[in-house]
Amino acid sequence: MKKVLTIGFMFLIIFLISSSGYSQDTTAVTSADSIPENASAGPTTTPQKSFSWGEKIDLSLSLQGKKVSGYTEYHIKFPTSVWHWEDTTWVEHTVNGQSVLAFPVDGYRIEALVNSRLKLSKKLTFIFGLGFSTIISQPNDAMVDSDYVDLSSLGSFSNWVNGATQSSVSYSNYEFLITAGYPLFSGKPWEVIPIVGYQTSKNRFDVMGLAGWYNVYGYRETVDSLYYAGMNVSDYEVTYNRIMTGAQVKTKDAAKVGFSLKAFYSPWVKASDYDNHLLRFKESSTEAKGKGYSLEGTIKVSVYTTRAGSILSVGGGYSMLRIKATGSQIQKWYGDDPATDGFDDTGSVSSPIDNTLKLRQNSFNAFIEYKL
Repeated sequence: MKKVLTIGFMFLIIFLISSSGYSQDTTAVTSADSIPENASAGPTTTPQKSFSWGEKIDLSLSLQGKKVSGYTEYHIKFPTSVWHWEDTTWVEHTVNGQSVLAFPVDGYRIEALVNSRLKLSKKLTFIFGLGFSTIISQPNDAMVDSDYVDLSSLGSFSNWVNGATQSSVSYSNYEFLITAGYPLFSGKPWEVIPIVGYQTSKNRFDVMGLAGWYNVYGYRETVDSLYYAGMNVSDYEVTYNRIMTGAQVKTKDAAKVGFSLKAFYSPWVKASDYDNHLLRFKESSTEAKGKGYSLEGTIKVSVYTTRAGSILSVGGGYSMLRIKATGSQIQKWYGDDPATDGFDDTGSVSSPIDNTLKLRQNSFNAFIEYKL
């Protein structure tokens, strides 16, 4: 809520600046009786406008559709136990284990963008952007959970797959973006715009069903997918917040065909997630920090210009986003885990577990834009 209020306050300031009205000469008017008869009337002065909306603020509204592919994943590393057959019996060994859980973010998205160009003088111009997007379809890809163990100390493979399952997901998401920039080389047919911004992406997955296999005493056991069909086996949430710094290189808006290239680096990324494993009565949470980058290229064609000078354009492009953040995961059991026989896990809390959160996203975009 604080972020929304801050953003709203900033745009209120812009609105107040833009709606400050007209100023004119307010010098007191002299009474006609006090004007001498031989005084000559000087030239009258027409009040001058100090502000014109069309001259100082340009607004553009765009609606964008995206076909997105990619995954958000978390990758934990931890010590685990395996059983190894030695001579005539099974012997328990502690080895390094890891799990990778990948959640699909593919599907169709819709995004609304508002861009404003505020001209304070001939040489001083600022550009602001505000965007909101959400998913409007469900992923075709499955959520995948893969477990590995390092058996090199036992004379086997370093990354032995110990289990692999997959599930379908019900996915919901929203993203919010705000940017500010300062255009350079305004006298050229193209301009370079250094930009700073902030973006938040919140994602939720209801994981349904379970299919696959896991390893027990060296033997592969198949998951009874019919038993888990339609069952909500876990809930997962992950949020990425990032500060963006970069630049846009683009042709002027007046061009019939325009090109744009944006490149951003995120020196600060904060990621947090929460995984409620309903089958094991266990919840896991992570706080992580990292970095990221994004690229976007678009082409735009003006298709109609109104008498008032407003321009309707259509276009398309491609964008990519990569984020990586590292931190520690804490696991807590709110019930007895059926995976650990002979021990009541209720109330147990794990030591910090190394965790890496990643977001990999690619999208093809199509948009329509109306410049007022």
